[in-house]
Amino acid sequence: MVKIKRMLDKMNNESFQVTGDHLSKAEKLKLMYAAIEDFEDYLGQTVQRCFSLNLLCLLFGITPTDRHNILQAFKKLAVNHKTDLSDLPKYQRAISSPGTKFLDSQEITIQFITAAANSSLPELKGLADNLLKHTKLNLQ
Repeated sequence: MVKIKRMLDKMNNESFQVTGDHLSKAEKLKLMYAAIEDFEDYLGQTVQRCFSLNLLCLLFGITPTDRHNILQAFKKLAVNHKTDLSDLPKYQRAISSPGTKFLDSQEITIQFITAAANSSLPELKGLADNLLKHTKLNLQ
């Protein structure tokens, strides 16, 4: 993870060099993004089980400021550690705030809750597990 961060920091510097000088900065970023997706596939990420909140933000065009606001809203909602599904609409509203560029979707909300539980908000783990069980039952 530290190596990836260093590589991304270098990419912000115009002097970043790789073997293929012919690659544009945009092509390098696309390849870096694809490599991150490959790592997540290798780790076993699925649509319902997301590991990286940052990758979701990248996918949906969410700014670091909006990401921070989403995490703060999730943190406030997670205070009581509820694991039932009744609060899902509140989480859904938190990621559908102005500035986000995607539709109000339960699937996307579950992805964000799962990713947040796996990274910065472990108090969401019970809710994420319950949502995943519920989703799995509905898919069968």
